[in-house]
Amino acid sequence: AVLVMMGAVAWGLLLPRHHATSPDADYLSALKDSGFADSYNSDANAVAHGRQVCRQLDDGGPQQGIAVDKLAVDAYCPQFS
Repeated sequence: AVLVMMGAVAWGLLLPRHHATSPDADYLSALKDSGFADSYNSDANAVAHGRQVCRQLDDGGPQQGIAVDKLAVDAYCPQFS
């Protein structure tokens, strides 16, 4: 019983920890990491811009834009990457 318990504890400690994040959190993190976070006056405006980029692409808009738009594509609509 002790060996089973020790095995279960070791197995639990060795499992990779996968923390699912939201596209919003990924996008905001990418903005901060790349220095673009100051381009927006709030996180809500940044997220709204990121989602708008993908709506434009979904509607057939051009697949070119500024660098911050690439971050939005990576987070919200990677099918356009």
